[in-house]
Amino acid sequence: MATDVQTLEERYIDSCSRLDVLPNPAILSGLFKADVRKARRESCTLEILLEYLKDIDFNPLLEVCLEISESEIEAVDIRGGSACVLSGEYALALMRAIGQKLRSVDLQDTSFEKEFLRDLSWRGLTCQVLDLRTSHFRKLNMMGEFMQLHTLNLDYSNSLSSFKEDCFTCMPNLMCLSMCETRVSNLWTTVAALSKLPSLVELRFQNWFCCNDATHSSGSTDQDDKTDFFHLSSSSSIGVLNNVVTNRDTQISIEDSSDDSEMDFSSQQHEYDYMDLFSNVAPQMDGEIGPWNESCPECY
Repeated sequence: MATDVQTLEERYIDSCSRLDVLPNPAILSGLFKADVRKARRESCTLEILLEYLKDIDFNPLLEVCLEISESEIEAVDIRGGSACVLSGEYALALMRAIGQKLRSVDLQDTSFEKEFLRDLSWRGLTCQVLDLRTSHFRKLNMMGEFMQLHTLNLDYSNSLSSFKEDCFTCMPNLMCLSMCETRVSNLWTTVAALSKLPSLVELRFQNWFCCNDATHSSGSTDQDDKTDFFHLSSSSSIGVLNNVVTNRDTQISIEDSSDDSEMDFSSQQHEYDYMDLFSNVAPQMDGEIGPWNESCPECY
């Protein structure tokens, strides 16, 4: 039988007492709101706001997250924020503890360390929506498994200038990709990376002119005039990208900046040892942490 939300709340309070930590009001509020949604026969979703958490809140919340897969909670949304002080390794451990019920991760304006972005890229997440607006990637190389991801937002990532060719290889369900206001100024040089997305139906990109088999909707007066919107049928998205190659008298290659000083995800670095984080967790909770339109209603 699935664990109800009220039981999760009681176990969270007991865990706080056992670990000598005061219950975090933001966590209690999130559980209460999830319980209210359940009572109203709405989708029982839990929202975790990272900007209200501190490192001391990690262990009791981790115990709750490890139980979510067997609970009445249907989905979990995680949001960061500019005031977030929780360490990046703790944030990633919480996300991976939630597992398949992790629905969306919004890290807009969240300033995690370089290692956080590298580990996220190499190990992946199970979320469906990932918002990385204003992130500090220089060269994007998301090699980890993002098997459930259908929406990726990279808008306003001002350092982002190129993609590794093998980027996006583990995103078979990605339908919506937005990368407006980045330094990737020429889409022709990213075809090899984008061609790895068989399910792509919508691409948002600045300064991309019309190409064959794509419906170009120029932005309305209230849209940024630098942004072009393309709606690609799922069955022809790769064909459209191939048409880009044949219709442009341009050599296609992936941009590779010689200056990797700011952000370079091309070399695999030491990953966080998440099991070390569980040393203070009760033995019975010793679980395993797993590694814009109608067609895409949750796109931004």
